[in-house]
Amino acid sequence: MDRISKYCSYKSTDLLDDDNFIAWTVRGQNHEQWERLLKDNPKFAEEAKKAKEIILFVRSVHEQNDEQFVRKIWQKIYQFNQTWKKPVRRLRVYRVAGWAASILLIVSLGTIIYRLSDYSNHCYQFNPTAENTKEKAKIILTNGKEFLLKEANSTIEVYNGKEVIINNNESITIYEDGTPNKKENRHNEVLVPYGKRSKITLADSTIVWLNAGSRLAFPTVFDKHSREVFLEGQAYFEVTRNEKQPFIVHALEIQVEVLGTCFDVMAYTSDDKIQTVLVEGSVQLNNPGKFGLIKNKVILEPHQKAEFKKADKTVLISNETNVNVFTSWKNGWLEFKNEGILNVLRKIERYYNVEIIEPEAFQEKKPISGKMDLKDSLTEVLTALSDIVEIEFYIKDRKVYIENKQ
Repeated sequence: MDRISKYCSYKSTDLLDDDNFIAWTVRGQNHEQWERLLKDNPKFAEEAKKAKEIILFVRSVHEQNDEQFVRKIWQKIYQFNQTWKKPVRRLRVYRVAGWAASILLIVSLGTIIYRLSDYSNHCYQFNPTAENTKEKAKIILTNGKEFLLKEANSTIEVYNGKEVIINNNESITIYEDGTPNKKENRHNEVLVPYGKRSKITLADSTIVWLNAGSRLAFPTVFDKHSREVFLEGQAYFEVTRNEKQPFIVHALEIQVEVLGTCFDVMAYTSDDKIQTVLVEGSVQLNNPGKFGLIKNKVILEPHQKAEFKKADKTVLISNETNVNVFTSWKNGWLEFKNEGILNVLRKIERYYNVEIIEPEAFQEKKPISGKMDLKDSLTEVLTALSDIVEIEFYIKDRKVYIENKQ
């Protein structure tokens, strides 16, 4: 089944906020698949027709017609309608009634509204070559060049806004003339597969420890108004304080905004929650709504943890007396406090780049506490774990089979 079949239940408002649908409308991407989906689903075809007419209208009134521009225009439409709460009935453009009329009004007001309230898209599109988190560690520079990170624990440093230094000995120039091309994607991307970690020093001297199975996108030079990075996976941040340039981590469905502090963010796409733990300073968690509008904000104090549940979009705050449980991985330790065995096994999977398989009848034991030295071998770690929770295991072809101890 084609991946785009999930769109059958989408409404026109959903499609207007979807990059893949906009890419098809503007550039004909995956044309045959979309046409087949429309033919097989008449109700969806009606919703797609409405959305397509709006997108084409936006394209016709502005020279810029890429996916990001259309998404941002749609955010302005939503803001306008939320503010006025009245349908515009007299304007009719391209057979699009209410929504198109709202667009026309916004566009006629000029692009000043758009420029003054520009919103950074929190759904950053990582380079498609970095999709597989089990491949070798690498950095993809803004100029498109890729370099492997051969060390298990690599280091990366952005230097002088035009080059990066890898593992303290390999210097790579990003821009030959020392200046970035504004038309380029101005983000470098670091991919750390399972079994490896990386320490990254950004242009503002902020230090980021990137955990196994994670990736981070960051600019060579930060914007003068803010410092924004994009994260999938887990990272620990020591942010250099700058009150004029807030530091923002876009982690899947949330944003973590700080001025200067230390905190850990865990945002794996496979997990059902996004976790932020504050070590010192203060952070603000933002939960952007569907169209980029902030729905709610949460302020964390030191030694507090926030868990954002993806399913119902709720945030749970708890006090944590021992934050090392959440940050010890950056120092080569895995520490647990009253944690279930299945959660422990998932973390071991990431650190050692293996697949752990439990039987369907696997019994969850009482929560466990303790430490594991990540410098130990996989066999040593599992042997120590088996003594605590009474499990048996065997390893075959990068797979670990777990059984309850008889």
